[in-house]
Amino acid sequence: MHLAYEARIAGPVHYRWMYPIERFLLKLKSYLRNRSRPEASIAEGYLADECLTFCSRYLKDDVQTKFNRPMRNLDGLIGDGVMTSLEPLVWEQEHRYVLFNSDIIEPYIKKHEELIDNHAYGGLMGKWNKTKDQCLSFHEWFY
Repeated sequence: MHLAYEARIAGPVHYRWMYPIERFLLKLKSYLRNRSRPEASIAEGYLADECLTFCSRYLKDDVQTKFNRPMRNLDGLIGDGVMTSLEPLVWEQEHRYVLFNSDIIEPYIKKHEELIDNHAYGGLMGKWNKTKDQCLSFHEWFY
């Protein structure tokens, strides 16, 4: 009963909550440099902070500031994170692209190419068919 009476007299709680005021006073106290003249020191620090904020927002495209620098801690997905599934043919093509454009896999590609030359073709077929067959069968042979 007393909470309803208090809300009717004092109004909503956010009008009498001291947390934002205490946070702002802590920020002002951080500007204190000269303890013999605290008011002037706080005013000077606040003015310097406001000037630097204005300059950093004015130079937003030219200089990296606290307002335009990328976040350091990116947890999870950026955005909504939509899950998609690929068709088998598209997945196979992307898998093949990654394998053929990786420097670590290059010795295995050459080994597979020699294997195709020796066993399947013996040098009689054209180069295009050999390349096509290598592209189609390398990922299966590699695994």
